[in-house]
Amino acid sequence: MTARRARQAIPRLIHMGYLDQVTGVASPVGYVGLTERCYREARDWFEQGLLAARRLHDPMREAGLRTNLGLAQLFLDETQAAQTSFVDALRLVRKRDPDAPFVPKCLLGLAVVAGRVGDRNRSARLAATAEAQLRPGNATAEDVVWRRLRGLLPEVAGNREGWDVGDHAGAALDPRAAIDTALATS
Repeated sequence: MTARRARQAIPRLIHMGYLDQVTGVASPVGYVGLTERCYREARDWFEQGLLAARRLHDPMREAGLRTNLGLAQLFLDETQAAQTSFVDALRLVRKRDPDAPFVPKCLLGLAVVAGRVGDRNRSARLAATAEAQLRPGNATAEDVVWRRLRGLLPEVAGNREGWDVGDHAGAALDPRAAIDTALATS
């Protein structure tokens, strides 16, 4: 479905009460925007999907959309907004499903945020944790976004001295402990 057709479908779906379909359209169309570096458009799609997920009272869908919204915000250099989106997503998922497939993206996003504010140890720990939590089998589009997100780490980290300690500590965490670490100082 093209973005133009999806834009036409959303109001109709809302009118008919098919909010689950709104999230089902907004999330993948927004993700395509991420892969095509159309970050503002992606952000708009994720925000639209998030409104529907809230109305559905579906915390897992909301967490997934918040994660993707955080990615768009991070790529747009909206660092504080991205941090809020990632933290909100992790809070929603922590007790429900700490193994959710989008958790590593939240952790890596927060690693970039930590690096941007100068907290290299936290950045290293969260990056290692994200890498350890990543599950194989991601779709090609997710691989593209993951590589692009990882590419932001050297940009924020400067020289990587001191990263080894954080790498080992972060990689040893289980999913719930990883989320707790990410939430501890966010």
